[in-house]
Amino acid sequence: MKSITCAVIGILFFACQQKPAPSPEVQPPVNNPEIVDRCFQLVDGRDTTFVQLTIRHDSEVSGEMQWRPWEKDGAYGMLNGKKEGDVIKAEWMYTIEGSEQSEELEFKLTGNTLARKVGELEEKDPNNPGHLRMKDPASAPYAETFAATACQ
Repeated sequence: MKSITCAVIGILFFACQQKPAPSPEVQPPVNNPEIVDRCFQLVDGRDTTFVQLTIRHDSEVSGEMQWRPWEKDGAYGMLNGKKEGDVIKAEWMYTIEGSEQSEELEFKLTGNTLARKVGELEEKDPNNPGHLRMKDPASAPYAETFAATACQ
């Protein structure tokens, strides 16, 4: 019985000992990417559109967009895309009138403004209904300009 008690005490003693911290050369490097949060708003009469962007490594874009028309159902959802120079190409996955849809968007980020390309939309893939793309993005103008605003 004495040997069992000693064994248990020995195990508890070693289990409670603090382990030394690994030396700095073995610790994994801390990854601290540059992350920028920007928010923009467009007010058109009584309609408001709000865009929140998170830009990582100056190229990966995520966020959300909300279209809030006056006295009508709006649309809200998530943005995911890529930034090349000052152009952001993103997919907006949103809910409108209870339906799920997605739309390809293109923005141009210049200083404190965010401009959105506007053009005729179409469903190009019959196997993917509810996925809208611009019919002719090359000729579509940046026709909506959002002003920088405080993030909510």
